[in-house]
Amino acid sequence: MAFQHKKIKQIYSFAGWAMFGGLASIGFTQGLNILLNIFFGPTVNSARAIAVQIQNAINSFVLNFQTAINPRIIKAYAEEQKPYMFQLVFASSKFSFILIYALSLPIILETHQILTLWLKSAPDNTETFIRIIILTSMVDAMANPFMRTADATGKIKTYQLTIGTLLLSIVPVSYLLLKCGMPPYSVFIVHLGITIVAFMARLYIVKTLVNYSIKSYIKLVVIKVCIVTSLSTIIPFICLKLMEENVCRLIITTTSSLIMVGITTYIFALTQSEKTIINQKLKRICLQ
Repeated sequence: MAFQHKKIKQIYSFAGWAMFGGLASIGFTQGLNILLNIFFGPTVNSARAIAVQIQNAINSFVLNFQTAINPRIIKAYAEEQKPYMFQLVFASSKFSFILIYALSLPIILETHQILTLWLKSAPDNTETFIRIIILTSMVDAMANPFMRTADATGKIKTYQLTIGTLLLSIVPVSYLLLKCGMPPYSVFIVHLGITIVAFMARLYIVKTLVNYSIKSYIKLVVIKVCIVTSLSTIIPFICLKLMEENVCRLIITTTSSLIMVGITTYIFALTQSEKTIINQKLKRICLQ
């Protein structure tokens, strides 16, 4: 009976802290909406709504990928296969970033053209909002696998309390900046900055839970995606600067972005085993 009581207590504790994390996410999202509406009116809020709509569309692709790999992370932890779990977490973080980056790069470069084709006339600040919110999504995409790792341990109190508090702090910090006369995009910069801080906090907290190597993560994931990000933008950016804004440039920029992300990812981001798997799949496709 005592064992049953302990298990029930653990379940309620896990559910309670998970709920706190969810409420923190809802709280800062709705808090930013209220702040923008108070300080700038519904026009700026409508610009944010457009940015969030694009963000959700991009995130859906990454969430589908992470949904497929998250159960394997939890299973690896339950079976005490920590090296394999670390491999899954690192791979999920790396490929989540690359996937969202590949989808986002053309949007970041051609934001104005896309909005013109889609809405004809978009509200002021929409382009800036979209670019900053996409950068925030990239950081979140890399961080999400660590959230699943924390969930796998069942010890989420410190994790949810720390991350939830950081996310909630976005609202008061944004309020102070807006009160000082800062422009509306400042709240998105605050969101991005605190998301980066929360990501670093996730790395440390999860290390205390499962004892992985942060140096290995930086070497195998962070540095590699930084190289991909730096090199893959060169040709699309040249196309952007040399051509006039039109649908043709949009197509060329999008195509060159996807090709360059693919090439730089294969050369700089993949491990030898990952390259072998891709080579085998390509051979099968070619032989069909």
